Amino acid sequence: MYGNNNNNKGNKNKGNNKGDKDNKGKKGEEYVFRGPFSSNVVGLPIVNAITGVKYPWNVGSFEENHLWKVVNCTRFTPMTYFYDSPEQHEAHKRVTIDPESKAAWYTLQRNLE
Repeated sequence: MYGNNNNNKGNKNKGNNKGDKDNKGKKGEEYVFRGPFSSNVVGLPIVNAITGVKYPWNVGSFEENHLWKVVNCTRFTPMTYFYDSPEQHEAHKRVTIDPESKAAWYTLQRNLE
């Protein structure tokens, strides 16, 4: 089921030692990971969840308060994502954030200036 069907008696899987997976998409083009990009390691640069572009701040620093932070705890390892604003998160994940949460975040942004 998982190996190639070459019916050899000795070694059933004569693959390429890379899990027999290549980096090709459905139409044969090169597959490129397009996110979401998580920022889980304290001390490393924060990256935008959509673009993967690094921010000038590190995970766990006070400056991460400049960003909208989302933690996905639906798996065994929680994943932390950072966005420029609540609206960027809403557009990316197709969710609606309650107005009180957005207002509190914008108040925090004004106080950080």
